[in-house]
Amino acid sequence: EWVSAYNVLSGKLLWKYVVPGKHTNVMGGTGPRSTPTIADNRVYASSAVSRIVCLELATGQEVWSRELLELAGTTQSEFELAVAWGRSASPLVIEDQVVIPLGGVGDSKATLIAFDRNTGDELWRNGTDQISYSSPLLAELGGVPQILLISESQLAAYTVDGGDQLWSVAWPG
Repeated sequence: EWVSAYNVLSGKLLWKYVVPGKHTNVMGGTGPRSTPTIADNRVYASSAVSRIVCLELATGQEVWSRELLELAGTTQSEFELAVAWGRSASPLVIEDQVVIPLGGVGDSKATLIAFDRNTGDELWRNGTDQISYSSPLLAELGGVPQILLISESQLAAYTVDGGDQLWSVAWPG
């Protein structure tokens, strides 16, 4: 998979970053599933298989990357049994953190994981529901900022600091 930047006027390729791995599924085809997120001078992108990366916007140089399958304690084949179409969530940048669905199998599974957006250090992980194909969204409901996510079985809200679940509504997937 690639993350790439093009000159908007000429269409010329400015830079590319290659993410090792390939995801393919009969129903979903081959390739990435998510849209990169741009915040300040950085690009945050998630591969369909296992990697989240932070790149310099101007050059495409890697600032940091993390292997999500490793963090979730699983392999690509185990993960794809649970989430057949692969990772499709776009990273959510909130202040100094990047939030993305993690998923996994067994005790290492978590619904969401957050990283320091400058260093890539893990800040928190929380939730027990398997991920789905949606991206996390920041919303303010009742005056409370919260992360909304549709996962495998629910629509739920999580605190911005720590990812504690605030509420949920069944959403059979």
